Amino acid sequence: MFSIREFFSKIRAVSLEYVERVFIILWDRQNLTM
Repeated sequence: MFSIREFFSKIRAVSLEYVERVFIILWDRQNLTM
């Protein structure tokens, strides 16, 4: 049995990594257009 806190911390880490990656991609694209 796993703890809910552990589960949420994993989801938060994954979502943060995903958002960071998307933000970097958008930033690079914006710099290229400018």
